Amino acid sequence: MKTKFVVLLVMCCNLSFAQTPKTISCKPEKATVYFTGAQIYYSENVTIPAGTTEFAFQGVSPFIDPSTIITGGKGEFTILDAQFNTRYPENMETKPDNPLLMKYKKAIKTKQDSSYELYYQLMLIQANKEALIIEKGFLQSNPIIRGTSKRDSLVLMKDAIEYYRQRQGNIDAEWVKLTREQDKLTAIKTQLETGIAEINELINKVNQGSPIDNAQPIYEILVTVSADVAIAASIQFNYYTASASWAPEYDLKATSTDNSLTLIQKAKLIQSTAVDWKDVKLTLSTGNPSLRNTRPTLNPLFVQLINYMREETLSKNSTSLNEITSTTTGGTFSNDELKDMDAKYSFDYSTVKTNMVQVEYAIALSYSIPSDGKPHTIAIQKKELNANFEYYCVPKLDKDAFLQARIVDWEDMNLVYGEAKIYFDNSYVGKSTINPTEMDDTLNIDLGRDKTILVERKLIKEKSKTGFVDGMKTVTRSFTITVRNTKANAINFVLLDQIPLSNQKDITVTAEETSGAKLDEQTGSLTWNMNLKSKETKTFKFTYTVKYPGSQQINPLI
Repeated sequence: MKTKFVVLLVMCCNLSFAQTPKTISCKPEKATVYFTGAQIYYSENVTIPAGTTEFAFQGVSPFIDPSTIITGGKGEFTILDAQFNTRYPENMETKPDNPLLMKYKKAIKTKQDSSYELYYQLMLIQANKEALIIEKGFLQSNPIIRGTSKRDSLVLMKDAIEYYRQRQGNIDAEWVKLTREQDKLTAIKTQLETGIAEINELINKVNQGSPIDNAQPIYEILVTVSADVAIAASIQFNYYTASASWAPEYDLKATSTDNSLTLIQKAKLIQSTAVDWKDVKLTLSTGNPSLRNTRPTLNPLFVQLINYMREETLSKNSTSLNEITSTTTGGTFSNDELKDMDAKYSFDYSTVKTNMVQVEYAIALSYSIPSDGKPHTIAIQKKELNANFEYYCVPKLDKDAFLQARIVDWEDMNLVYGEAKIYFDNSYVGKSTINPTEMDDTLNIDLGRDKTILVERKLIKEKSKTGFVDGMKTVTRSFTITVRNTKANAINFVLLDQIPLSNQKDITVTAEETSGAKLDEQTGSLTWNMNLKSKETKTFKFTYTVKYPGSQQINPLI
């Protein structure tokens, strides 16, 4: 006889039951805003019980890139998981104490009570109508009215008929009134019954777990942690969203009295994250995390024969943005000094930080930026610039003189390309552009036109002539330029014009007269640098001759 052994394998496993996350309402603590996008930071103090706990942090943007969620914390616990989640505010479980079910049941009871009251009113109306029918039938069956009574006199019959007519009219009027009221109450009762049916449908949806009642979704980050013992700790997390940005802009304020130039760098910040930022520490960064950060790889280039004619194309070299670095700090003052100080701006609390790839402006003040998609201005830094002012004019193209600020040692100001509003002697004069990407030791900023510098360019007709020598045609042009400074102070002035150039051996150009101008042989430009005293007038002349074959034509000379 064989003995069969039954081996029972007992497998022990940990059964994890679904637990309700601990809900925490949070708000952004700080934000790093890029030209496109922002990194939003949160930090919340929590109590973590022993074991595994899931926290649901609500108050985050619905426009999160889930792959960018980063978590951390302070305390003796382990972060197991973090994920972005969307859910609806009402609990859709079929529990008797479900807030949504209780709300709907209360609404049904209210409508049912009203419906019952209308039912009783309709019963009363119907009873009154039945009484009118009985009364009307009694009148119509009266022997006097029907003329079947043998003892009725003529006078009695006439009175009875008159009463019948009067009462019959009253009965009909009361019938119409009761019918009208009955129809009105019936319509209301029908609406109540329809509403009750609709609410019952909503209750059925709740029981089936469907989101209803136009409930707006709640966006949250679920962080699962584990601790050996209950502890007090802090959980930190941050994420990237593309729904924010900032752009630089500048105010340039110049004065004619002392030739000072003040630059105020500002930022136009826009955020549409669907979460209002309240008392948030801001950092403005010139970086762009959406760009690919992998260095390019240069692959071999092979030359091959092709069977069609090659077209030559021209392209301009693009200049990449140079990241400039420096640090600005503020000061600390005593109470006695504070009372005499001017009001401060946010740029007084800004610190410029640099790293290997970007420049960051850390704003020490807290800002509240609503999620309205509108630009909000933040002052970043204020600089008194070491600038040289000079006026610049090209009368061949424009007779107005342009004021230009030439700034040296500008590399330490951490400027980025942006539009600048120009103010001269506290008056707005227009807009310009600050372009620090120019590879030059001096940053040139145009400050606008100045009508107090008068410039006139004229062709000297008696010296401008055309002739022929040995089959060659010669064209001579002569110009005079007059400059007058009507300002009350002396100015540095740069005057520019040009003579034509030739890149053909049959055409020659000779500068006959330049009045001391610096001639650039490569570009043909004539430059006069001068200092114009107040009310001073200067005149400059230049003449050139072009010689070319008489059988040919050239473009017009101006």
